[in-house]
Amino acid sequence: MKHLLLLIALTVSLVGFGQTKLGKTQRLSFSDNGKHYTVEFLRDNKVVVKWQNKKYYYVSGQKIHHAQGDFSGLLLNGNYIVENKKGDLIEKGHFKNGLKSGLWKKWHANGQLKETVRYVKGIPVGTKKVYNEEGELVNTYKRKDNQWVSSEKLEEPVQEEVEEEVIE
Repeated sequence: MKHLLLLIALTVSLVGFGQTKLGKTQRLSFSDNGKHYTVEFLRDNKVVVKWQNKKYYYVSGQKIHHAQGDFSGLLLNGNYIVENKKGDLIEKGHFKNGLKSGLWKKWHANGQLKETVRYVKGIPVGTKKVYNEEGELVNTYKRKDNQWVSSEKLEEPVQEEVEEEVIE
């Protein structure tokens, strides 16, 4: 009976959890609170925290965590994808040594693009674009004093092509 319970507990703990090795990084897939995560992280944490003012993202105990200026787990490094139970995208981006990097996108529940933001070494740069549930651009923001400031509240929504970014 004890062996059967142990086997059941082990089987249940592995459901929704998978790992794939990718050179120096490893891919992890898991579900939490109705969302499905596919993330890549460094298999060895030989990364030295260089910036105390930046937010580092890491995986620990099948959860994504973040901390300013430090980490306690395996740093995210590579693609980051969050989907709902139906497989629709919620958020997609890329990490480099625990810091957000490149173009990040979020989607509304109906599948329309919600916002885009570009990051360099964990810092948002350029313009943050916000879209309504019809996928029309409704506002843009610029960074000022480490905060997003509305740069253009559009009177009429604008249909806009969004660039795709290929990350290797």
